[in-house]
Amino acid sequence: APQLYADCDIFCAPAPYGESFGIVIAEAMASGKPVVAAANAGYRTLLTGEGARFLTPPGDVDALTAALRTLVNDADLRARLGAWGRGHAMNYDTHAVAPKFMAVYEEAIARFKSRKAI
Repeated sequence: APQLYADCDIFCAPAPYGESFGIVIAEAMASGKPVVAAANAGYRTLLTGEGARFLTPPGDVDALTAALRTLVNDADLRARLGAWGRGHAMNYDTHAVAPKFMAVYEEAIARFKSRKAI
């Protein structure tokens, strides 16, 4: 997959249905690629801020085409959106997310132990 992202200029993910997270979006963004995607639930979670401009209504071919055309015709915008995406994707990096998961597990264990003590 890394080579596929490296070889593309724009990453397009038109999946119309409810992606739970959208790891392909995060990978493309981390690779510095601008993303055009359908505004399903998972993709909306990731493509926020400046990137949200390139979310299109699921199944709307004309909107998808217009968003792609905008990026195809504007190299500066592609570069800016790619740089934004690279930085934004770091919010979902293991180093950023793992401590949050650990905190949830630690709290759950503490609550379980406190109930056993009663």
